[in-house]
Amino acid sequence: MNSFQKLQKTCLIVCLFITFSSFSSLSFSDEAPKLMLPVGNASRVNSVAFSPSGLFAISASNVNLILWEVSSEKEVRKFEGHTGIVYSVAFSPDGRFFLSGSVDKTMILWDIAYGKEVHRFKGHTEGITSVAFSSDGRFALSGSRDKTMRLWEVDTGKEVRIFQGHTSWVNSVAFSPDGQYVLSGSLDKTMRLWDVSSGNEMRKFEGDTSYINSVAYSPDGRHVLSGSTDNNLRLWEVLSGKEVRRFEGHTKGVYSVAFSPDGRFALSGSSDITMRLWEIVSGKEVRRFKGHTGNIRSVSFSSDGRFALSGGTSDITMRLWDIVSGKEVRRFEGHAGRISSVSFSPDGRYVLSGFWDNPLKLWEVASGKEVRRFERHTGTVYSVTFSPDGRYAFSGSWDRSLRLWEITSGKEVRKFVGHTENVYSVAYSPDGRFALSGSTGNPMKLWEVASGKEVRRFKGHTGSVYSVAFSPDGSYSLSGSSDKTMSRRAQNGRRD
Repeated sequence: MNSFQKLQKTCLIVCLFITFSSFSSLSFSDEAPKLMLPVGNASRVNSVAFSPSGLFAISASNVNLILWEVSSEKEVRKFEGHTGIVYSVAFSPDGRFFLSGSVDKTMILWDIAYGKEVHRFKGHTEGITSVAFSSDGRFALSGSRDKTMRLWEVDTGKEVRIFQGHTSWVNSVAFSPDGQYVLSGSLDKTMRLWDVSSGNEMRKFEGDTSYINSVAYSPDGRHVLSGSTDNNLRLWEVLSGKEVRRFEGHTKGVYSVAFSPDGRFALSGSSDITMRLWEIVSGKEVRRFKGHTGNIRSVSFSSDGRFALSGGTSDITMRLWDIVSGKEVRRFEGHAGRISSVSFSPDGRYVLSGFWDNPLKLWEVASGKEVRRFERHTGTVYSVTFSPDGRYAFSGSWDRSLRLWEITSGKEVRKFVGHTENVYSVAYSPDGRFALSGSTGNPMKLWEVASGKEVRRFKGHTGSVYSVAFSPDGSYSLSGSSDKTMSRRAQNGRRD
């Protein structure tokens, strides 16, 4: 726990909303997390993946990447950096890192423990639709709408090779178990096998009658699966390129396929709102998993083959299923909007959080439970803070107002009006008498808390003011702006 204790100290200093947990195994222990804010995906879930240990899962939703603890259904960490929808995620073989591919044309390598971006892989000229790790973790593969696949060196972030030949988007990519070959599925209705060392196309699998959305290698490397918009899964023999078996039953397009770790079964996720388990040798449907209310875009097996993950679109959930019984074990869901700001109470017992969908929430740290909701803002609550004595909460919103709240009752005490644009940041003076606010319209304002009156307006920035803070003695204020400058000012308004 040493690394997470260090991370907790950092979190307290900079007020980042990283959550901490005591990691448990897939046996679903009863040990409670120290602090968990139950906040989930804000839009459809495009991709999900199990960590090699089975303890964690990653989900991709719009630009959000969320790490979950499987046993508790709790969000552990959120990774932010992409500027476009994330369509694919993959864990490294050792579980220390994961890859994400986005329509912003980049693939990012993330450090799981620290939540930091390690490398950003740039080179594709269109959005990235699929990513994969080689079995030894040394290489990464990306497929793109620019009709190419690219091989990257993980340690350096350098591009090693480009695979060209598809005549339309590459929707799905996979490495062979030995890392010598890569597989790709495309909107051109073909699946292709490529030699990693030379970049040459070795084989073309033809037979799908519509777009290929997903491909997967069998654990022994002898067979591959394809999922297509023609509603079917197909099993292919790698050596001959021939179709071995067709799995029929879905009534709409298949968007995700996966082999079980032992290679005996296959999973498929479809627009018909079902996930299905298939027996490879017979082609028969073994089990149907129902519960999602939207398209299933991503499926994954746990490393021991006992559980399956599915990611839904319109129902904005990721679900854990028991393979044997077909029952839903756990559902990962939460708030309808992402967290924009958090703040610890002075005594450390509570946390405030501001959300994109307006409510300001108070949470008890020990239990992780929501204590109170403060609802009056009509726009995203972008910044929150406690008063120095912990009795009040202060919030700034895109509704252009600041509001003062009483913690014990949840009542609005005062509304501060004067900004003409979105409010991005708020801060309390150490003595609790004054408050600062930063806005899109670039002025920073000083307010008297007791009266709600504007005391002073600080001008000088040429861009939006995204962050404000008081000096420990309250004599100075600090502001950070989109004009790439930070400014320090005395309370009389003069800039240093």
